[in-house]
Amino acid sequence: DGAAAVPGLSAPPLPPLDRIPTSLPEHVIEARTSSGRVGISGSPYQLFHQMRDRRVASEPPAALAAVPAAEGTSCSSKCRRRENPVGLYNLGNTCFLNAALQSLAHAPLLSDFFLKRHFVKDLNVENPLGTKGAIASAFAKLLQELLQPEGTAEAIAPEEMLRALCKHCPIIAEQPGMQQDAQEVMAFLLDALHEDLNRIREARETRRPAREAPAAAVSSSGLGELQKPEERLAAEAWYSHLLWHRSLVVDLCQGQLRSQVKCSKCGCASVTFDPFLFLTLPLPARLKRGRKVHIEEAIKAFCVEERLDGSDSWGCPRCDRRVSASKRLSLWKLPLLLLVHLKRFGFEASGAWTAPSWKIEGEVWTPPQLDLGNFVSKTSPQRASLQYDLFAAVDHAGVSPFSGHYTASCRRADGWWRLDDSRAEYLGRAGSEATERKVIGP
Repeated sequence: DGAAAVPGLSAPPLPPLDRIPTSLPEHVIEARTSSGRVGISGSPYQLFHQMRDRRVASEPPAALAAVPAAEGTSCSSKCRRRENPVGLYNLGNTCFLNAALQSLAHAPLLSDFFLKRHFVKDLNVENPLGTKGAIASAFAKLLQELLQPEGTAEAIAPEEMLRALCKHCPIIAEQPGMQQDAQEVMAFLLDALHEDLNRIREARETRRPAREAPAAAVSSSGLGELQKPEERLAAEAWYSHLLWHRSLVVDLCQGQLRSQVKCSKCGCASVTFDPFLFLTLPLPARLKRGRKVHIEEAIKAFCVEERLDGSDSWGCPRCDRRVSASKRLSLWKLPLLLLVHLKRFGFEASGAWTAPSWKIEGEVWTPPQLDLGNFVSKTSPQRASLQYDLFAAVDHAGVSPFSGHYTASCRRADGWWRLDDSRAEYLGRAGSEATERKVIGP
């Protein structure tokens, strides 16, 4: 079993299963395993909370101590945070960008990776899918200006970041001055950071054939040659993903979904495993202004069984024809930083630029600590703590994705702050019910 490969893909022997499901940055792995250096242990989730609570030494391991830093500035001084947050000036209807940047700037582990300049070691300027390091470098510079303790400005202009985005992001470059979807921009930012920091250095020509191979392993009941334990299938699919995608974004923000399709005629079941960056959750259409729903209801709707009929019917390998089937998604492997996208905007499928759109405006109650244990597949080996602490929320005020205003609420050492372009408003200490109502509603 130690030399299995994804069907149709020639790959090196798989590492042991316990080394595949979680991939962490080198400095995090070393901190986790070197008890003599930082004295911590446990699951990645326990590590996340320990590092967030600053029980991990602020200096990087010796293996990364040589990463270049700004002249005359030590790493320990660079990693101290300003007491009050710094706002971002609106550069012409750029509230969507400011909200996305502020939320990423306050992401645990992600921001420290750039503040401590660990990103320099991973820069991949030869990657044709990246921005030759432009987005990663601009993001690192912006974090220094936002979070460095020496600064005195109450707000700064993210001009270099906007220039880099205008050069590389079509939705911003082709529509200057227009409102954009903050989640789409955040997705582009994270994808650009991933490609700029992708540790895979193989030439594109040698990677293309494998890229076109099936992205997920499949297990079909009744086809014995493909039957394997689900843990093995998931590990092979994740290993195949890591052959071409190895970056801080993958290490911290990507998880894995399990998808099962089952034939309603013969019971043949196909199981696939795919990576995800955002957990995109549907909201009930009945959720009107003034009504509330718990986020767990949206997660249940994401995992609910779906019927595949008509044009959506499934090609059953046992029946050898298209049949009605059921499909169900479930969580398999969750990341350290979980990015949740609430589908508030809807569009009519007319294909026209002026197609009617609408917004689901009801409130979504998200507890400060979210337990996702009940939503992980029963067959998943992931048994670590699945408690998540909210660290940021992006809010949109308005009725259309093409108008309105975006703000970000971010958790800092002294509590929660609302960042509205260049303005910063203190909401209160973390853990207070009054503060939580301001951040995520009653």
